[in-house]
Amino acid sequence: MSTNAFYKIIGFAAGFETGLNIGTNIICTSSSTTSPFIQPNTNVYLSMSNIDNQYANPSSIIHSVVVNTGFGEVILDRPNEAYFNSLINGSYNQLRCQFLGSDFSALNILDPDIVIVLLIREKNEK
Repeated sequence: MSTNAFYKIIGFAAGFETGLNIGTNIICTSSSTTSPFIQPNTNVYLSMSNIDNQYANPSSIIHSVVVNTGFGEVILDRPNEAYFNSLINGSYNQLRCQFLGSDFSALNILDPDIVIVLLIREKNEK
């Protein structure tokens, strides 16, 4: 059985075999058994280290970008308003930003032209 996810892209179950192998040629006359799974990350999560977002699980998620563009097109996301999250108590010399896929695994972003605007403010003591 293959360890890659190609079977998902073509719409077959894991380990699917036709049983009709003839030398190096594979004859496949079967219809797919599932819907093709071409875009596995319809949501991309923005995660920030040292953040405690009480409304997210995991609590480091600060934003969700819905990917509604075609392959290779610019993804543009403009939230309607600014929203703030609390830092976990402590002193920090860095904040690490990370893009996560729908399964919360880290995404390898190849585009060198990404712009992320973060607004940082002092917490109001009331």
